[in-house]
Amino acid sequence: MSASSPATPVHIARIDRLRAAVWENQDDQGRFAFSVSLSRSYRLPPERRGSDDDGWRDTNSLRETDLLDAALLLQHARQWIAVHKQQTREDARQPTMASDD
Repeated sequence: MSASSPATPVHIARIDRLRAAVWENQDDQGRFAFSVSLSRSYRLPPERRGSDDDGWRDTNSLRETDLLDAALLLQHARQWIAVHKQQTREDARQPTMASDD
């Protein structure tokens, strides 16, 4: 749903090697929506790395032992989005002060 997407997430949360990134997207009508990507970092063994490669990779595949932490990260992302939306609505209701410049 993104006609326009930021190059970086608006919020990132981490637990161990898991990462939830919150993205804000705007459609053609100017409406905003959020999406969340979840990833897990892992490191290749030394024999599978190149000479200038530190071996760190990201995947969207989770292990069984990652599931609880993934659920906690997704819950955190959902809460962050709700708070952000509420703040945005409140900011929109605030009257703007005219300056005398």
